[in-house]
Amino acid sequence: MIGLILLAIVGIYIFAVVVATKIAMRLARGRGASQKVVRLAGIGGFLLLTLPIFWDWIPTITTHRYYCAKDSGFFLYKSPEQWMKENPGVAEKLTSKITEPDQVIERGKKIFINKQFAWTIKNDTLSWGIHQREQAVVDRATGEPIALWRDYDTGVYGSLVGGGGGGLRAWKLWMQYSTCEPGDPDPSKWVSGTKFDAIVKLIGSFGDAK
Repeated sequence: MIGLILLAIVGIYIFAVVVATKIAMRLARGRGASQKVVRLAGIGGFLLLTLPIFWDWIPTITTHRYYCAKDSGFFLYKSPEQWMKENPGVAEKLTSKITEPDQVIERGKKIFINKQFAWTIKNDTLSWGIHQREQAVVDRATGEPIALWRDYDTGVYGSLVGGGGGGLRAWKLWMQYSTCEPGDPDPSKWVSGTKFDAIVKLIGSFGDAK
């Protein structure tokens, strides 16, 4: 049902754009304008209805691709195995059974995995509504990250029929990119996120064998 409604809306919109273009050309031709001016008038009529809808399309997608190429992905600064070699005997004494509550930090929160490591989750909105997601495993003793995952989407859209804060942008399906990764939009299949989750799980298991 929703699909039919969307098709109807698209059909009406395309019809309105065609009509606006033809009317603009007819008016220019009726005033004795040259063929060049008639064509420019047609372009003006076309833009009159398309710019309010598509004005932010190219800037948004271009900005998303820029951030994805520049900063996104999974970054392993030090493997858990390397950390264990540098800190012999420490991992075996850790446990994930701690009572420290999550801590609110700038743009997100910090979850304490154990006495040695914390998991930070940050969210930010950049230019053209691009949403940045960043998660890191941080050594609490040094403050240095040992693993980081950063990804971008083209913004929070909400629901097409139920609201949710997306506004008009919720209808711009052509602009909805949920990740920098190609392929499946299912978060459970994002390669970078899966690698990061594996690090969190491994560090969370420190000391479980004791």
